[in-house]
Amino acid sequence: MIQLEFRSCHSERSEESLANARLKQVQRSFVVSLLRMTGSTKLVYNGFMDKKRAVLAQIAKEIERCRICKQGKSGMAVPGEGNPDADIMFIGEAPGRQEAKTGRPFIGRSGQLLRSLIVESGLTEEDVFITSPVKYLPDRGTPTPKDVAHGRTHLAKQLAVIEPKILVLLGAVAALGVLEEKIPIVKRHGEIIEKDGRKYFITFHPAAALRFPKLKTLLLADFQKLRKLL
Repeated sequence: MIQLEFRSCHSERSEESLANARLKQVQRSFVVSLLRMTGSTKLVYNGFMDKKRAVLAQIAKEIERCRICKQGKSGMAVPGEGNPDADIMFIGEAPGRQEAKTGRPFIGRSGQLLRSLIVESGLTEEDVFITSPVKYLPDRGTPTPKDVAHGRTHLAKQLAVIEPKILVLLGAVAALGVLEEKIPIVKRHGEIIEKDGRKYFITFHPAAALRFPKLKTLLLADFQKLRKLL
């Protein structure tokens, strides 16, 4: 069966680890196909999901204990929530005040907009996983590049477990946190980037859409494009 192991917070994925990740996908497909023939798919799939949930919970505990994550920040850790085997992930920026009080991502005004767009896209909240590169509320508002770089180490571990096919990057911080490059969202929103066997969909952060009506119109149009990918 699949083994999900992690090294230090600062480790980088090598070509070998990418090859191992692809091998795990092949192993998973083989096991599920084999057990479908024996009528035991549901039992094994549930066990597979339990394993993923357990590893994600382990990562969440690591985030809660991480001293670097907490520097210059406040509130509860917000590791993320959703389907541990989601095909699509939504990546934001950092928790807001409401999120920092509850430990849940995207539950404020911008979260309500995001969650409504998810449903309008034909998905349910149970289908997706929602998180951000930065796991605590920054005291100064916008996360620093250093915050994003460190948060990426935790996010990379979550991605290795969930193995999504599509990542929706909500704003410039999300793009920096995942793709490690500065992307002008106004110019490239609605664009699909294919890299490392995944699709990355660029769009605006819902908070920006709430502040600027024109951006909200563009965000809604982007989600219409996204719906065609699903």
